[in-house]
Amino acid sequence: MFEERIESRSAQAVQPDREGIHVDSPVAYSTLLDCSPCATDRRGSHHCCTNASVQVTFINVGQGDSALIRSGDFAVLVDGGRSSAGPTVVAYLHQQGVSDVDVMLATHADADHIGGLDDVLKSGIPVRQALYNGYPGDSATWSNFATAVANAGLTLSAAQFGQTFTWGETTAYVLNPLPGLTDPEQNNASVVVRIDHAAVHYLLPAISTARSRRRSSHANTGRGADSQGRSPR
Repeated sequence: MFEERIESRSAQAVQPDREGIHVDSPVAYSTLLDCSPCATDRRGSHHCCTNASVQVTFINVGQGDSALIRSGDFAVLVDGGRSSAGPTVVAYLHQQGVSDVDVMLATHADADHIGGLDDVLKSGIPVRQALYNGYPGDSATWSNFATAVANAGLTLSAAQFGQTFTWGETTAYVLNPLPGLTDPEQNNASVVVRIDHAAVHYLLPAISTARSRRRSSHANTGRGADSQGRSPR
């Protein structure tokens, strides 16, 4: 039986984990769950697995963020760093044998999170679904990303508080942003996802305010909506 935990990562700090192991990565921090220890490969990408069948990889994209979540053959790409990081992300997907990306999640419209996703969309690696926070950006980088999504035959779908997705053998609960905001600041409206697999919970907070992090900590995920955003009655 797995011990129930909630683990989180932050692109803004590097801290020791609960067992005192210091995870030194330029872009991400994660603690050890009940599986093999975290490690950094020769490319500088940081690996932690939530158990034997789920692996979370933080790709070294310099400034910004990019993470690959794999549950069996199901692959979720979260952000892609700056535009200059696109080739790095594509090369890593090829290296890891990712034949398609089932879900691409752009947590928010800042250039250092979505810029590199263009190259993935143009790489020939099929992308099945594109999610974002529901609040479009107004920069050239956002316009390029939205165009690349459309050219790939996809429609951007909002991932907002109350929605639940099934990603392979995991369940992903969206804890931020709230729907119906008026012109929110992008960092405050960044997508926060809690991934559940068995009794293991993994929090991907991206960039969010203290308020949204508190909501993430206290959210009653058992009453969320399904992947189409329908709330239970």
